[in-house]
Order: sequence, then structure tokens, then C-alpha cells
Amino acid sequence: MKILICDIGLEREFIGIEETAVKKLAEAKTFSIPWSGSGSQKVLEDSGEIYPMVGVKGVLGDGEIRIFVILKSGYAIGISSVIGYEDLSDEIKLSENLEVYFKKAYRYDEGVVYILREESVENLPRVDISRSVPQSEEENVDRVQDREILILHVGGEKYAVRMEDISEISDSTRVNIFDLGNLYGFVKSSKNVVAVLSKWKVEPKWIVILGSIGVPCESFEILSAEAVEVDGREFVVYGDEQIDVLSEEELRRWI
Repeated sequence: MKILICDIGLEREFIGIEETAVKKLAEAKTFSIPWSGSGSQKVLEDSGEIYPMVGVKGVLGDGEIRIFVILKSGYAIGISSVIGYEDLSDEIKLSENLEVYFKKAYRYDEGVVYILREESVENLPRVDISRSVPQSEEENVDRVQDREILILHVGGEKYAVRMEDISEISDSTRVNIFDLGNLYGFVKSSKNVVAVLSKWKVEPKWIVILGSIGVPCESFEILSAEAVEVDGREFVVYGDEQIDVLSEEELRRWI
């Protein structure tokens, strides 16, 4: 079986991931969400999907994370770079203390490749990314962060939501569906029951909760943009589109 060899920023140690476990690669872009049941945490966002981030820091070493390997199991592993797929044959003994994370070890070049134990990925440490900001941009950091916007794709339409307004992003399977008019159903959030509203028939993957109101969406993407107010309504410019900004107050008008 082909093994994806990954550089983790160490001189003689690498990790290997079996070809059948790999979904795709994604650049190291992350954001923090109030994840249901476990507080705020950093996750990877890619094409409207979100993935918990793990790595080998504290297990093998502390190399710089520049890219992620997204696994079919739903986790994203932070690495420095991808070397490529190779066949490995020179197996060596794996240290007992690493068996919880890896299932085999092979000689590779002048070092060693540790083959990921796919069913144990959740045991790897959670990771975060600290990005340096060029001096010329330092004065703009707060301003840019204040303009993080989620673009929601729902029922063939797009809506914008300010990141600071989001209290939780939840999996849609947690909704008790009660399809009546604009009411899609109810979901529990922070021990409160929240009404989920939608103007369209949808098959959502995510529920974005703003205070006491939730809105379902099929997917979402993140951008930095300035909200503009015209005639008492807010919108953001997205390509050649003007997209309404939703707030808890706006969603209440859907009831």
C-alpha cells in the first residue's frame, strides 16, 4: 500500500499516512468557533467543512505547521510539507510509548517514518497555529479581525453573519425538526432551547446560532469584509453581489 510521507519539521523523523485514509490537502487557515459541548476551539475550515486539528507536538517534536492533511475520518493533521506517496519495506521496531498513535515504523532515507494508527487519530494532541504578521500590517490587525464574516449558503441564497454575533455552530443532526412555515425546528444550545428558522426548504449540514435564534445552512465560507449600511440595512460586498447581513433581530422578523 502507498504511504503519504509527511515532513513534520524535524530532521530525521516523519509521519506516514496510508493512501486509503487521505481525503485531501488544505492550506493552514483556521478560525475559532464556540463548538457545542466543548467550549471555544480552533478548527480548520475548508470548502464549508470544519475539521478538528491535531498534530504530533509533544509526541514527536514541535515543527512548524504550514499545511494540513485532511483524513476521511474527519480530522486534519498539521504538517510542514508533503514529500509524496512511496512504498516502504524496511520495517523497524516501534517504541512502545508510540504505539497509541502509530502502528508501524520504517527506515526512510537517514531517518524513520511513523505510520499513523488511523483509529487513534483522536488521541493526538490538539494544535493551534500562530501566524506572524508583517510589521506593515500590524496596525491593521484589530481592524481586520473585527470584520470576519461567515457567508452562509442556504436554500440557494447567500447570507452574511458577523463572527462576533455567533454563539455556536452546531451539527444539524441535533435539531428536533418541526417543519411549520419558517420554523425548521428546535435545538438545545447552552441549556436553552433555540428556534431554528428558514425561509426555504433545506437539507442543512450546520446550524449557526445567533443568541436565541438559529439558521440552517448547507455550507459556509469565511472572509474579511466591511459591512456597509444603506437605508437602515446592512450588507457586505462579495464579488459582484451585495449580501444581507443577518442578526438575531433580523432573524426574529422571519417568525
